[in-house]
Amino acid sequence: MKHSLFSSKWIIAIILAFLLGAGAFPRFSDLSAPLLDFHPTRQLFGAIKARGIYYQDLPGAPEWQKNLAVRQYAAEATIEPPLLEQFTARLYTIFGEQTGIPRALSASFWLLAAPFLFMLSRNLTGSTPAAAGSLAFYLLLPYAVTASRSFQPDPLMVALVILFWWGMENWCRNPSWKWTILSGLAGGMAIFVKLPAAFFVIGGAIGMIIAHPGLKKTLKLPKTWAVVILGLLPPAAYLFYGTYVDRFLGQQFAGRFYPELWISPSFYLRWFLKLENVASIIWIALAS
Repeated sequence: MKHSLFSSKWIIAIILAFLLGAGAFPRFSDLSAPLLDFHPTRQLFGAIKARGIYYQDLPGAPEWQKNLAVRQYAAEATIEPPLLEQFTARLYTIFGEQTGIPRALSASFWLLAAPFLFMLSRNLTGSTPAAAGSLAFYLLLPYAVTASRSFQPDPLMVALVILFWWGMENWCRNPSWKWTILSGLAGGMAIFVKLPAAFFVIGGAIGMIIAHPGLKKTLKLPKTWAVVILGLLPPAAYLFYGTYVDRFLGQQFAGRFYPELWISPSFYLRWFLKLENVASIIWIALAS
């Protein structure tokens, strides 16, 4: 029995290592390619931001080049916190300015979330093969490969959402302070990185709460409100600072948020067609 268990663990480890390697290979290949393969406007937006941050503190740079980079940076709107741009600029100071750096960062965030997705899937299904299948889909879907190496905040947002889901699922089974703090901070940082993550964070939390302890019981727990407060603090602080203190967010939400579409059938039809283009209706049906 021990030998069988030991062997199965090694088989699982080998399968996971293979999937991670298969997912890493296309993501870290041709890192120096121009940022034109996926939403080029958004990627170039990030590249301009990172270049401006890099040049404003670069010693020895020609003054005209520094001024141009900083002016281009300042001319771009600030929507999400420029975390990836800051990380990229810091690495530029070590390795030089090259497009492979933000690509590698985004891909790394995506891959770092893979073990947490595997553990979450195994907890939800009670099946290691099912969890391995979920991980294979996450790592090998062609659209995900391209999107997860783009210079955008989305890969980091996705990684934090997965970390939140995993922490929240464990919290629903065992609402200890460890899972409370992890879930709250992961969810709050996911929303901080990109505000639309709120839909995935809140939706996932409600689903898991209903499935496990139940809504009424959960609302009575002080730790529930600790998760909520920790989740609200980072994005609320950013929104308050950007809207009322520095005022750079004042006009950024115009043309970006349409709650009236929530009751429009055509919106959901277009959403479904977009999903079909990304993942194929076969996978959508299997997921259902």
